[in-house]
Amino acid sequence: MEITYKRASMKDIDVLVDTRLEALNHAEKTEDPAVMMRRRRQAYSYFRRNLSENQNVAYIVYNGSEIAAFGDAIFYHRRPLFNQNKERAYISNLYTKTEYQNTEIPFRLLELLVLASLENGAEEITADEEIAADPLYRKYGFTKRDSEWSLVEYA
Repeated sequence: MEITYKRASMKDIDVLVDTRLEALNHAEKTEDPAVMMRRRRQAYSYFRRNLSENQNVAYIVYNGSEIAAFGDAIFYHRRPLFNQNKERAYISNLYTKTEYQNTEIPFRLLELLVLASLENGAEEITADEEIAADPLYRKYGFTKRDSEWSLVEYA
């Protein structure tokens, strides 16, 4: 395996959108053309806006020229409330193709997203609760809180 981790730029939006749609289709088995077209427009708008404003970091993982995985995190400021005025990152996508799930790729991808989030000033990093990713988040040091995973020990 010739694995490379590429931090995505504006030039990679088409690849990010295609991979995001593949991940959604894998999870939800949606083939309705109208739904897929709407999701394509939404994903394109999301990546175009957030990458250009440095409110997002995304990585694409390649095995040679084949995409093996991708992930992204979005940065935001939590409003002042009960002394929780802090910079946050939310891991909004973490997708690894089935044949790469039991390799080091998912852990390394998560690590890159966490490091980029910390470099961006995140004091807390969260991710949705997703049963398939539970062991990965737990291994990395996230703790379960309500319906999400949280990593705050690096703050």
